[in-house]
Amino acid sequence: MRVAPSAADEILRARLPERLVATDQEKRRLLRFGENLGQQLKKLVSLVTYQSFLRWVCEADASHTAKAVPKRKPGRPRTHDGIRDYVLK
Repeated sequence: MRVAPSAADEILRARLPERLVATDQEKRRLLRFGENLGQQLKKLVSLVTYQSFLRWVCEADASHTAKAVPKRKPGRPRTHDGIRDYVLK
């Protein structure tokens, strides 16, 4: 069930552009306030859709659990020049 917007909300929305783009800081702030609300958030959210909020939650969880893997070149490691020169003598 969605709460009906007030007349003031409708007037303000008419002045805004079609699509609002939230910054990372704004997303983090919305996540911090919305994480404890659960399903009740569906009724309260008006800036973004509930699906967008859930996507942000998944992206935030993924960024916290992702490990930094060092870049490695494929194949066998190179032989040091000293060893190569010794073998070629």
